[in-house]
Amino acid sequence: RGESRVCFGLGAMEPASGRVVYDFFEEETSKQSKFRLALETRMRQLHPAELIISDGTLSKGTDGVLARVTQDGKCRLERLPERTFSPSETLLKASTDMPTVVKRALSALHRHLNQYGLSDLVVVSKAKPLVDINTSCMLLDGQTIRDLELLRTSQGQKGSLFWLLDKTDTPVGRRTLREWIRKPLLDIHMINERLDMVEDLKAALDGNSSDGYVLQVRELLSELKRAPDFGHLMTQLRSHVITPKRTVLLLGSMIRMLSQVEALARGASEAMEAKGPFAALRRAFQGVPAGSKWNVETVLQTINTDAIESTEKGEASKLEDSMPISADLIETFPGLVHAINNVKEAERQLRAELDAVRETLGRPHLEWKTVRTGPSSSLEYMVELDRVDAKHIAPRDWSIVSQTKGVLRYHTARTPDLHQRLLEAREEVVIAKDQAWRDHCRSICTSLCGSRLGVERLAPTDDRGEDGILPALVDLVGMVDAVAALARVAALPGYVRPCFTDKGDSGPRRVSLTNARHPILEHLVSDYVANDVQLRSSGAEATSSATSLLVTGPNMGGKSSY
Repeated sequence: RGESRVCFGLGAMEPASGRVVYDFFEEETSKQSKFRLALETRMRQLHPAELIISDGTLSKGTDGVLARVTQDGKCRLERLPERTFSPSETLLKASTDMPTVVKRALSALHRHLNQYGLSDLVVVSKAKPLVDINTSCMLLDGQTIRDLELLRTSQGQKGSLFWLLDKTDTPVGRRTLREWIRKPLLDIHMINERLDMVEDLKAALDGNSSDGYVLQVRELLSELKRAPDFGHLMTQLRSHVITPKRTVLLLGSMIRMLSQVEALARGASEAMEAKGPFAALRRAFQGVPAGSKWNVETVLQTINTDAIESTEKGEASKLEDSMPISADLIETFPGLVHAINNVKEAERQLRAELDAVRETLGRPHLEWKTVRTGPSSSLEYMVELDRVDAKHIAPRDWSIVSQTKGVLRYHTARTPDLHQRLLEAREEVVIAKDQAWRDHCRSICTSLCGSRLGVERLAPTDDRGEDGILPALVDLVGMVDAVAALARVAALPGYVRPCFTDKGDSGPRRVSLTNARHPILEHLVSDYVANDVQLRSSGAEATSSATSLLVTGPNMGGKSSY
């Protein structure tokens, strides 16, 4: 705060993609309304699920904006002590070019996520500005997003532009589509490239083409319907809380998806090379690092899939058979090896005790008896004897553990202590196995999501994959699914592709719409009337078109179509 200005710093992280963004802006205190509009604009762009703010340092006007953003109950607001926002030099030593207020915000974000074991997600060195001066997207303020009902109406999501366009098959595609609606493109070449992809996927979805490449595109779209939420699984992997079973699900889905993508990247005909059909999509497919499928397969080989399946079914009979990490990698985790050896030693002592029992009773084929007492509990290492025999041969220092009408089950004098050692050793294995899996997840994360200091990759990565295979695949899946959703809408009756021309900054500009329809209202009313619009810039030569239109009429008379 200053006497004549307010400085605002913001840091945000999206768990589904691991994207970290920041922002900084200043406003004169005499222009509080503009400051509030800028703040609300950023809140609408970020659409946060949780807000962390400094306790007692914000103005009432700013608090009012945050209250409006959180009033629907979908965003949690938490006020933390000022010390939480003190800059962390260790974390932010690579961000010397950031304003101090931004460093404070990112430090608070890191400390807050550290409580949940998610602080590794905040990779400050890869943080990007939320608002780029040279951005190719339009930054819509919060008021515009509300008034145009882009994402929701006063009644809910139905009737919004997102409601109309959301024909996606995946959660990551749905998130991408929301992002596109919040940030419309400004660059004409990027607009036409996206329209090219919509047109190509519209043709692929038509179902009449028998072209081999088109059939491959359809297979990819079908695979999207079976794909898991890659963004959510990537978040679990980055935070090292993903289970072995879900890791196998992630890697298997990635292999199937990358198999389709790599075939599409190299399978286009020469006619499609530069400006032909699917050229834009093919360039997107080629953006995935080369050899990604092989790299993911290499990572999958480090996981003992048979052990995971056996454990799920309760069929793992040996300790080694329950390890989710492949056998040749277990030796790289000393804590796990030590815990396994302790279990083996405890089991060896129990076998020695069994040999002593056999010799005492004169029964060389006697085995320990185990009785299940519940779904996950049992009584182990008991000596089972017939009631008649037990009276004569059972030593007096043995204790009865359980009995039935015909048998008595004993623990020897040493069995309880030996069994307790085994239980403690098993518990050590569980702890060591969980720690080893978390460490292995770090290596997997490094291989799939980008390198980290002090962690080696399990598989080499193409130079283009600086951010990793998985983030690139998440972006690609989101883009393809969002484009496919637009293609499905474009295939509806009456939709045509808009034509954009670039005449230069000094040339005349025109807007020419024939039988234009409001995309939402035509779905909500039965007697919608289309409209023509002809507008020209003031520098264009006079024609039948006008430089402006004054639209008047009664309520519900169709003015909103313009």
